[in-house]
Amino acid sequence: MNKLTSKVNRHWKPLLLFNLALTIAVVGKIVLTPKVWDAKAQLILPNTSGNLDADLGTLGSLKNSSVDFSNTMDPLLAQESILLSNPVLKQTLALDPEKDLFPRVSSYGKFFEVLRTEKSNTFNLNVSASSPELASQRTANWIAAYQERLNQLREDNNQSRQQFQSNQQQIKEAKQNLAQAEQELAQFEQSSRLISSEEQVNSMVRVVGDLTSLQEQAQAKAQANQKQIAAISQRISLTPDEAIRSLSLGENKDYQFLKNKLIEIENTLNGLQANFTDRDPRVASLMLERDELRSKLQQYVDDVGEAVNIDTSVTSEGQGRAGLIQQLVLLESEAEANQKQAEQLESQIEEINVKLEAIPQERSQLLRLTRQKNIAEGVYQGLVAQVQQAGINSFDTYPNVQVIDPPEAGSLPSSPDSQIILLGSLLASLVGSTALLLLLESSSPLLDARDLQSSNFPFVVSIPKFKSSDGALSLPPYVEVEFEKLASAITSQPQFQRATSTSKSLPSAEGSQSSKLTLSNFQPPQSHRFLITSAATGEGKTTATIGIAKALANLGYKVLMVDGDYHKAQLSRYFNYNPEETEIEKPIPIQSNLDLLVTRSPATGKTVALVSQGQFEQRLKAAELLGNYDYVLIDTSPVSVTSEAVIMTSMILDILFVVRPGISKRNSVNSSLEQLTQNNSRILGLVVNGVKKNTEEYSYRSNYLLPSEAR
Repeated sequence: MNKLTSKVNRHWKPLLLFNLALTIAVVGKIVLTPKVWDAKAQLILPNTSGNLDADLGTLGSLKNSSVDFSNTMDPLLAQESILLSNPVLKQTLALDPEKDLFPRVSSYGKFFEVLRTEKSNTFNLNVSASSPELASQRTANWIAAYQERLNQLREDNNQSRQQFQSNQQQIKEAKQNLAQAEQELAQFEQSSRLISSEEQVNSMVRVVGDLTSLQEQAQAKAQANQKQIAAISQRISLTPDEAIRSLSLGENKDYQFLKNKLIEIENTLNGLQANFTDRDPRVASLMLERDELRSKLQQYVDDVGEAVNIDTSVTSEGQGRAGLIQQLVLLESEAEANQKQAEQLESQIEEINVKLEAIPQERSQLLRLTRQKNIAEGVYQGLVAQVQQAGINSFDTYPNVQVIDPPEAGSLPSSPDSQIILLGSLLASLVGSTALLLLLESSSPLLDARDLQSSNFPFVVSIPKFKSSDGALSLPPYVEVEFEKLASAITSQPQFQRATSTSKSLPSAEGSQSSKLTLSNFQPPQSHRFLITSAATGEGKTTATIGIAKALANLGYKVLMVDGDYHKAQLSRYFNYNPEETEIEKPIPIQSNLDLLVTRSPATGKTVALVSQGQFEQRLKAAELLGNYDYVLIDTSPVSVTSEAVIMTSMILDILFVVRPGISKRNSVNSSLEQLTQNNSRILGLVVNGVKKNTEEYSYRSNYLLPSEAR
């Protein structure tokens, strides 16, 4: 948790910017997204009842059950298709107050949704709009347009059915024939006063009536079949015989094989003729083969046609002309069967009539008129029943859908859903922040003790974390102890001259021991000057300078602190001295044995030139002559930020390098150490600043080893 907090603290600015941008985007999404209200309605598809039961008198009865949907056809799916069809949506759009916003019906249709209920004959409607009132109005207009469309479809279906049934004129003629037959029968009965009551006569009359009814029905069916045959023949422009022969030729697999082969040869021949003449051997060979195939195909046509017009485009596949020809064959067979049945019934009727001729002429006339009246009545009732059936079938196909729940819109908008957006934004913030943190960490990782294993430092001193106040030299006791150890290491030059194998571990950010850093190849300081620097800002080099200077002064040495940071002058500002307002030529006393030399940035701003041309060195020597100092500590700018620190190493070789766990970056530290090494600088020691304090360890033990202790 401490590591995570440290990483967040390091990268809080980009994390804050990321989450701020995400928050602005979410707020913009919620505020700028148009609000949408939904209106809902529920419709029901009632069970159709189209049963027909018409009494045709002596002709029998006409019955027809209701038209049901097949198992492969969902009635709700058919209604959904009608609801979302262009005619319905166009009519709804024409009444919409916002119709100018939708140039196409497809863009308008996205606001309409049909939700079918599984295993039920109800379905729900959902309509979206920019206001609840408009959503309700749009739903009502949609339902009205849908119901009007159903009426149009019923009328079209009724008219198409009546094209194959009797029209109103035929019903009128049948009604007139029935009235005339009834009138003739009544006049004959009144004039002859003859009423047949004998069982035999009645039985014969009933038989004749039944047979006549059947004969009339068979004849009517045969005529209807002939009309359908004529309609199909006209549609395909072939007589029944020609159509059958064409279908027979289309079903001939050998003929179809030769036909397909001819097509392939002609395609190949066309490609070759585009590049070669007819004299080319390949072209000539294909032309010869093409002529042979044409001759064979014509022979098939002649064998089937026998001087009859044959349609060679008919095939046995698909539902086109082949399907019509097959239907034509079935109708012809059915017409022939009905005609034969009518002829057989007529023969039976003639046999019975021969027997009835033996009855007196008056009785025969009565029977004839009665039969004529019954036939006329049956024909009339049958025609009326057929017309009624056409209307019933239309309602079976397109039922009268009823509204269960009228359109109703909620008071709250359905979108945008603020809760879902906020939940998504929280998830995006968590994932994005984690990814950004990992990316920033991978691009600029923190310093780890293992990163310094390849470097050799004569000594490593860890400074505990503490709070300091500007202008005050008072340090906590446990911090003073560590700075005194560091000052002792600096002043004890002879003790290090023969040390070759002493080592000390580098404390980690949590104060625990980590990788070993070897204390070898130590070279003692060559002068009393020390350059104190770091890789980047915020690592505590100014704090280390003040702590070391105070520790050396307490040991009785006269110390000069030099502010070598021309850009920020943190050392001068720590003691409340403004470089622009302070005398910079003479050192300023801070306490006993401790002075401060303030540094001012040149007016030209070219600090690098000031250092490289020796002006800094001249001021430093002048200050040393005035004070006769034992030690001079120069607080410089960070190595990776400016170039002054590296230039100063040409005159000050001994360096104390400061790092800070949780702040120092691996790449920056390694780069800075590499620059100093390439400039032949001597890094006397590593100051690890801001380490977590361990009371017992810092009270009684030193966190570095002297050569005698190492032995």
